[in-house]
Amino acid sequence: MGRQVSVKGFRIGINEDWIAQWFAPRGRFGIYLKIDHIVRDLIFKALPKGSIEKVVIQRPRNILKIVIYAAKPGLVIGSKGAQIKAIEKGLKETLVKNNFKNIKFTLDIEEVKDLETKAYVIAADIASQLEKRARFRYLIKQSMNKIERNPKVKGAKIAVAGRLDGSEMSRREHFSFGRIPLQTLRSKIDYGYIQAITKYGTIGVKVWIYTGEAFEKEKEIEIGQY
Repeated sequence: MGRQVSVKGFRIGINEDWIAQWFAPRGRFGIYLKIDHIVRDLIFKALPKGSIEKVVIQRPRNILKIVIYAAKPGLVIGSKGAQIKAIEKGLKETLVKNNFKNIKFTLDIEEVKDLETKAYVIAADIASQLEKRARFRYLIKQSMNKIERNPKVKGAKIAVAGRLDGSEMSRREHFSFGRIPLQTLRSKIDYGYIQAITKYGTIGVKVWIYTGEAFEKEKEIEIGQY
């Protein structure tokens, strides 16, 4: 039963931020949670896999502020802003359909840097290629080489499970390098999971990326003062 705890959830408040950054008044928590689910579900379905890393939702002064962290901002915005306008229109229609009228919201886009350190982006890229019938070993080795070239990365692991390359029996394969200290809370480990929908069934893709300890910079500053 080991390794059943969410890697990111385990570190929230230590070196991981919340993706829902708000406090709900009494009796409104369930409503806010449902709205968050509707917003994220629509955005992730409207955009290609791997184009966004996460969607952060804030509620300053009764306004729903939606921040899309985009790995590929061009795909999110679209030609002359067509894609982002379509998302705005879809959000308005979906919220009204679910009886959430008069909700004011804003859409902001933040570009994600160091894509090799973002586990979900890597996992989504592998999944999209698997859906195009690419060989899983080639994909994983290619992704590993890309991750390893980033000097910030100190360890990574990629695992895939399912009917790989159309085999009759499902199996699990994993590739890794460096170290991934899952039980050390100060370790900065990004985790991403996604399913690839292929002709032979679903293939699960999991990625762990370790980029060092969260308090290493603080230690360096303290040592430098003496």
